[in-house]
Amino acid sequence: MQGTLGKMPSYKVRETLVLKALHRHGTDMDGCRKALLNIPYSMRLLYIHSYCSLVWNQMASYRIRRYGRTAAVQGDLIVDKTVNAHDPDMNTADSYDSDRTSCADETGGVRRDHVRCVLNHDEGKYFPKDVVLPLPGYNVQYPENEIGEKYKEKLERDGLTVKNFRLRGLGMNLPGAYRKLVAFPGDLTWKSVPDDHACTGNFSADHCTASTGSSPKRDDVKRPRFSEDETKCTDARAHAELPRSDGNLCNNIEISFSLESSCYATSCIRELMKN
Repeated sequence: MQGTLGKMPSYKVRETLVLKALHRHGTDMDGCRKALLNIPYSMRLLYIHSYCSLVWNQMASYRIRRYGRTAAVQGDLIVDKTVNAHDPDMNTADSYDSDRTSCADETGGVRRDHVRCVLNHDEGKYFPKDVVLPLPGYNVQYPENEIGEKYKEKLERDGLTVKNFRLRGLGMNLPGAYRKLVAFPGDLTWKSVPDDHACTGNFSADHCTASTGSSPKRDDVKRPRFSEDETKCTDARAHAELPRSDGNLCNNIEISFSLESSCYATSCIRELMKN
């Protein structure tokens, strides 16, 4: 342990804190707990939220592969603002928890008391934009279909149960939260940016330099139209021809958009560029 500490780079602050604590307290269960407590609280929480986000991402991908992207199916969780938060049959009221504020940015604006399961008579009434999936925790509802079973299988493979999200030994409790399965970018605009330089051989970004000339006119900015009917899932594609690469010339596109909390620009850009 001491030899490893001597070789640890100075910028590996958190790793050094863990190794020092293990060297001091040992590597048994209690020593590992004290080593984790040696990391700042916010960082411990970040690690746990990262795991929960990983599980959510895997479940979201499986949900779309298994049931498609056209409609909510029986057993899905949906946001229904007509649900009565005081209905004793819903069992969705959330008691105060010391870590609720830490999950505030993870909910994407989804209230727990508005979440319910799609019933048999609901099929065809709701769309993917209404579907939510839970971030694992001790106080969330899981889908009552195959997706719920996948959650259970994933947690079991990682040696976890719902009870494991009450981490009293680490001073943390994770009630869980909900994220929307589908998010739509807002204020989406794009414009073509011609290149002043030719690309030779490799069409990588390193060889393509965008023009630094005058900015394009306002009419050059394309703004896709979104359906005003929020009850249906719409294809938000811009129906405009982009200049194609001709010979060794490259064309760039500048995209601007906004996303809600818990949505990531990398995922949006991946979907735009996958073809």
